[in-house]
Amino acid sequence: MLGLIFVLCLVSFISPSLCWWDSSWQYRVPIEINNTGNSNNLTDYQVLVTVDTATLISDGKMRSDCGDIRFVDSDDSTKLSYWIESGCNTSSTKIWVKVPSIPASSTKTIYMYYGNPNAESESNGDATFEFFDDFEDDSPYTSTNSSLIYVDTANSRLVAKLYRNSDNTYIYRSLPSAISGDFVMVARMQFASHSGTWTYSGGFGFSDSANGLRHVNGNFYGVGQDNDQDGDGTYGRSISIYDGGGTRLASLYNIEEEGVWREVSLKRAGSEVTASYEGYGTISGTTSYTGSTNYFVVSNYDDGADPDRYTEIWLDRIYVRKYTDPEPTTSVGSEQSISIEINIYSPEAKTYWTTDIEFTFNVTGGSNLTVKAFINNQTVYENENYEEGELITLGKLAKDYEQERETYCTGTCSYDDSYEDGSYAYDGNE
Repeated sequence: MLGLIFVLCLVSFISPSLCWWDSSWQYRVPIEINNTGNSNNLTDYQVLVTVDTATLISDGKMRSDCGDIRFVDSDDSTKLSYWIESGCNTSSTKIWVKVPSIPASSTKTIYMYYGNPNAESESNGDATFEFFDDFEDDSPYTSTNSSLIYVDTANSRLVAKLYRNSDNTYIYRSLPSAISGDFVMVARMQFASHSGTWTYSGGFGFSDSANGLRHVNGNFYGVGQDNDQDGDGTYGRSISIYDGGGTRLASLYNIEEEGVWREVSLKRAGSEVTASYEGYGTISGTTSYTGSTNYFVVSNYDDGADPDRYTEIWLDRIYVRKYTDPEPTTSVGSEQSISIEINIYSPEAKTYWTTDIEFTFNVTGGSNLTVKAFINNQTVYENENYEEGELITLGKLAKDYEQERETYCTGTCSYDDSYEDGSYAYDGNE
């Protein structure tokens, strides 16, 4: 069998030579990461990319479920982990991308590929973040009372009925790796129900011990549901942040709604801790603990007071990403597309009774191309300065075969996913 595989690399006028990552994807856009305001080299850092997928889907360039999105590093070879947070088929789709390295005080370009109707989504929160849980699996968790606090896998949520009693009720799981340094935690949460007057009940966060989130045990960074003590003479629900020793640093008051999903976040930057509750504002304070944490914990507040009163909270998903100040920004560049064509002039599409076949072709549709040709993984042609349209003749291509006579039926230049990425193929035995 006689076969040729062509690998075409595109070279822009202002950039180093770049191969098209995978020719099964028809389009890409460059994403510029701007880290010029930060003097730190960033490693495995999560950046937010906002994309208008509605237009791409409407134009027929992207799958309706955004499943063909892929991100590739600046080498145009290394795939990057990503997670679509929200908004597929909207003008502001939010996607987090984990970038292996971002240079200090500089910019970097990565690529977003799309336009492959046969691709399936590779959106993966576990691979993208320092910690991620969408509560579809309860196996990592240990609960001291599974009737009150548990992972509801059928509805992909964590349910916690938090009593202010002495029953020491909590659930925890080990983190994939310790969280150290500055970070941002983001969760979707709702207050589901309550019994009695609003009161202390508990919270969730990250601790250096499995039961270290009950205000008094262990060192932790946490967000708590607290009683509303804003001085107005009434009690209600509030969101509070605590330092590592259990001291309340600040609170957001008068959160009396139930059944509404809200985004709650907690950011640590050195000793400064900041929390926000969607629609209600932001609070901050200085923590006494700046060490690492090893567990994600949800627990009650077990001082024994008001034992019959509780608040039930639900968590829908949670992730932790790295943080730096200032954070790098991203911008989406202009769309690029594959337009390269290989034009075969000889051999003709007929049967040959010889292995001595002259091969003539040219390449059109691009400038400053590198063109390579292989037979059985052996390089038979390479030109890093190919001029568009230049005719290439490879001469008599022969190979010894066991049989004296072999039939060769030539075909036409084809686009074949079975060959390695970035390749066009011509198979002389089609």
